Amino acid sequence: GWGYYWGCRTIRDDDKRRSCMFNGGDSESRPSYSPAFSAASYGYELLFNQTMINSLPVLVSAVNSAILRTLGGGVIEPSVQVLPKTDAEEAKASATAAYIASNVGALMVTLAFLGVPSQSMLVIVEERDNDVKHMLHLMGVKVAEYWLCTYTFDLIRWVVMASLGTVVLTLVGAPTMWRGEMGLAG
Repeated sequence: GWGYYWGCRTIRDDDKRRSCMFNGGDSESRPSYSPAFSAASYGYELLFNQTMINSLPVLVSAVNSAILRTLGGGVIEPSVQVLPKTDAEEAKASATAAYIASNVGALMVTLAFLGVPSQSMLVIVEERDNDVKHMLHLMGVKVAEYWLCTYTFDLIRWVVMASLGTVVLTLVGAPTMWRGEMGLAG
């Protein structure tokens, strides 16, 4: 807590000084003082969130302002200005953004292509439910022709979806999908 700590400020060892401050100081080292002038020391420890390191100067300023107000003095006005990012920080942020963009783009392409197999399964289930293959066989269509037609139709749908996905990614401007270390053309 708060208090007057006499003689503790001359102790060099942090643990001993902290113990002295929390125990109120030792009475032998207290100097005689006149009521007109008091040489008081305030000690405090700050606990702060280290992920927001910019909060430390503001916190120190607030505590020091409280001490000054207690002593009847003025107030400390805090001023915090964040330093600009270094080139290494900018490069890391850019690489992280590119990595996220490429992963999101890959996820969107994957989700778009998931619709094609589900539609194919739907067609197969409907054909089995309606006995389409049996009816085609009765009408003279050979099994190889049936599967070749089904395969060609599925291939056309895949090519259309891949082309649309490529066009959309190109229009959106996702260069990380095509160039670079993790891109398709890299």
